[in-house]
Amino acid sequence: MQNFIAFSGGQSVIEWIEETEHKFKQLRIGRSLRFAAIFLLVEGEAKMKYLKHREEIRSIEDFYAFLLSHYENFDHASSQSKACQTITDNSYVLTSSSHQITSTKDSIPVAINNNNPVRSTS
Repeated sequence: MQNFIAFSGGQSVIEWIEETEHKFKQLRIGRSLRFAAIFLLVEGEAKMKYLKHREEIRSIEDFYAFLLSHYENFDHASSQSKACQTITDNSYVLTSSSHQITSTKDSIPVAINNNNPVRSTS
């Protein structure tokens, strides 16, 4: 199992599944051995969640579905967080609920309307 990276919950679950499946196929590891290896493929928080739900997981496909149901939203939230961080790093603050970007340099709100930035007059 040294060729595999354990899933901890902190990385992209979709990328991890794709990479893990690719390695299984490269090494010609069958479905029953893949299923038997699940315990070695998770660590940290992901392992704790797996242990709580292992009775429900009866195949490698069930395991992948379990990971997706618990961590796919994390991938989306992580992407949004990175986008907000980039905007913040460039001296702008994004408020997604109101679709406004506020410059921290000049404190002038910028509303996004039809993908065209418009400076607010307020």
